[in-house]
Amino acid sequence: MSETSSPSTSDDASSEPVNVIIIGAGIAGLAAAQRLLGAENKAEKINVTILEASSRAGGRIHSVPFGNGISEQGATWIHGIEGNPVYEFMQEKNIEKPTLTKSTHLSTKRHYCYTDGQTLPRNLVKKVGGLYYDALRQSGQFNQSEEEVDCSKSIGEYLEEKFDRFAEEDVLADILRYFVNVGCNYNACDTLHDLMLRDEGEYIELEGYHPIFPQGYSQVIDTFLEKLPTDCVVYNSPVKCIHWNRDDGQENTGINGPLATGAVKVECTDGRTFPSDYIIVTVSLGVLKENQRTMFNPQLPKEKQRAIERMGFGTVATISLEYETQFWTTYSKNCINLVWRDKMEYAVKKNPSQEWFRKLNTFYQSQHSPNVLVAWLSGNEARQMETLPEEEIIQKCTDILQNIFSDCSIPKPKSMLRTQWYTNPHFRGSYSYMSVGSEGADIDILAEPITANGRPVILFAGEATHRYFYSTTHGAMLSGQREADSILKNLGSQ
Repeated sequence: MSETSSPSTSDDASSEPVNVIIIGAGIAGLAAAQRLLGAENKAEKINVTILEASSRAGGRIHSVPFGNGISEQGATWIHGIEGNPVYEFMQEKNIEKPTLTKSTHLSTKRHYCYTDGQTLPRNLVKKVGGLYYDALRQSGQFNQSEEEVDCSKSIGEYLEEKFDRFAEEDVLADILRYFVNVGCNYNACDTLHDLMLRDEGEYIELEGYHPIFPQGYSQVIDTFLEKLPTDCVVYNSPVKCIHWNRDDGQENTGINGPLATGAVKVECTDGRTFPSDYIIVTVSLGVLKENQRTMFNPQLPKEKQRAIERMGFGTVATISLEYETQFWTTYSKNCINLVWRDKMEYAVKKNPSQEWFRKLNTFYQSQHSPNVLVAWLSGNEARQMETLPEEEIIQKCTDILQNIFSDCSIPKPKSMLRTQWYTNPHFRGSYSYMSVGSEGADIDILAEPITANGRPVILFAGEATHRYFYSTTHGAMLSGQREADSILKNLGSQ
């Protein structure tokens, strides 16, 4: 769609194409575009333009060459294959099937140890892990219970009550801290005090394995792009403002004069403008949190603004370390789970550590590149790590590995690659979670379209808009298809 093209109106809809702007070329935006362009028996011709802020498609799916393979900088696993639309999509397209073995960090015989190398008894780890996950399963049932649960109560508080008896048991508290760190990784939160107790259980975990794509998750993005027109995605086009008409009769002049009735217009940071009939916004919740007051003219309804503010959006980070040789195989350890010596109050306390490395909880051998170890961390510590000099990160990881293996000859890695989702202004984090003070209904409020003259004109997609699959690629994909269907339904009713 050219910059000078005009949105169609009800009078000329039968002759003029319908213009749809999609903001963001992640999996939500690409899924929406494919649905719109591939719709059968649609009455109108639909022009779709995807405005992508960066120089690549994929959003938080990003596989990059590293070592003798690739490194997943974003989405890594298919979270359950049973009924998973991402998995089914790739099967339908006859793409190389994901590796149907459980991921390394899930299936390999885990080695649990303190950072000084002292091994922890597996039976003790199994005992604490069992209690921890039992407690989480119980917490997930509160949203289905008739018991009234305060929205301000956190999973962290719930666990403190459950594990108060660990206060005088240093080893048990240390092991609990490991599982808490993993929980923070899984949910992208700073601490488990960030997670809302009542509605966290609304999230639905799909059944089946959690496989990887042998050639990287970006295979999914490449497959979508192959099915779209080559000029569909306009790269390096960050959006400054979305101009729209209110439904309450107040005039909005937009830019360059008044907007047509029911029209919407996108203004990019370089001054280009794109008028449209519909806009699907797929930017991350992190971007909405930072820019919602300037990104929409007029501003979003207060209810939607408050939902955006209440919802949680956090950071998960990985550090990939490439070595000449797999020194860890000498010790028969390719999945190392770090347990830090801390008191109980540190295990579930509200204030995250000021030492970023204390959130590191796992080093495991990459399935994509066998000479690479991947370390995981999350929350405030992950955000700190993103800002540090590379040499400082390399040195700290080397110190930890040398201590674990009691071997000062372990070399520094030949190269390092870290994620930087929080410091990237196009994302401002990794994915959403159910935060204290929010509730499941906030997700529905975020997903609710902005209407003008009784029809949706600004629609919202992305993982944070799916009430039951938030934080996942399949949730993002389904949300894009949902909003495309909403537009098609609206066109069919005109």
